[in-house]
Amino acid sequence: MEKYSFFVGIDISKGHLDFCIRNSSVRLGFNRVPNDPGGIKEAIKWMRSFEGFRVKECLACLEHTGIYGLTVLETLHRLDFAVWMEVAACIKNGSGSLMRGKNDKVDASRIADYAHRFRADAKLWEPPRKEITLLADLMASRTRLMAVISKLAVPVNEIKSFKAKGHYEKIKDASKKTIEAARKEAKAIEKQILDIMMGDAVLARLYEVVTSVQGVGFVTATNLIIATNEFKYINDPRKLACNAGCAPFEHSSGTSIRGRNKVSHKANKRLKSLLHMCATSALQAEGEFKVYFDRKIAEGKNKFIVINAIRNKIIHRVCACVREDRLYTKFPKTVA
Repeated sequence: MEKYSFFVGIDISKGHLDFCIRNSSVRLGFNRVPNDPGGIKEAIKWMRSFEGFRVKECLACLEHTGIYGLTVLETLHRLDFAVWMEVAACIKNGSGSLMRGKNDKVDASRIADYAHRFRADAKLWEPPRKEITLLADLMASRTRLMAVISKLAVPVNEIKSFKAKGHYEKIKDASKKTIEAARKEAKAIEKQILDIMMGDAVLARLYEVVTSVQGVGFVTATNLIIATNEFKYINDPRKLACNAGCAPFEHSSGTSIRGRNKVSHKANKRLKSLLHMCATSALQAEGEFKVYFDRKIAEGKNKFIVINAIRNKIIHRVCACVREDRLYTKFPKTVA
């Protein structure tokens, strides 16, 4: 007997939600409601109006949309709906037919069809703990502050090389207070983040384990814990490498297409950037990564391919240590 009898696709925007409901055979209807608690309540009442509808037999599918989808996610989960949050690219690539046209109604129907077609592969969404939600918001605030600092400080430093000294000093003074204030706020947020993690036994241990891997520091460790929902959502190193844009994919077909292997552009670019910095940081110190890098370069390997391999090694070590709940141990042999 099929686990699900009804499939709901939800297209999310800031102002409204578009619902498409179908059974195993056909699409049954569409509905647009405001993206607020009242609108979600109206949509659930509409779903219940279909003959034979049962919450326990319904799979609701929606795309990752950040904060716009939080209310509907939490409401559906609270009411015991099976909720599947899928990457938009997976839904697009898994449509099974040539895509013609695009609007909210069409998107909702495609999501419902995707849920029905791949129902056996559904990975049900579990809400993160409030500590993870708070960490995510704090880290996002820190990221915005660091972007402000970069936008102000980098041009000022560039002026130093091309303008007269007095000109540089005036421009520097004009931004000095703002940069100092932003740095102070960023430091305060970092302290809040560390206080939250050190005050929670699970997070404290995860942080200790993840940062035991060479090259992984505060920012990357925190972002990994958030992105993987404490390594509950993603704990397989190959999946994490794919999500972080570190897994190269073959690009060939028959004899006519022979492209080089390359990583997907549909990755978590924030994680990809942080892991790149981890790899380059690890290469600054003498150690097994430096030995590995020098050996591969001497063999004629491309520099960026070797750095990507180091990013993958970091991911595999982090996942292995988390899985075994242990700190990373350096072995005497060089990196293979």
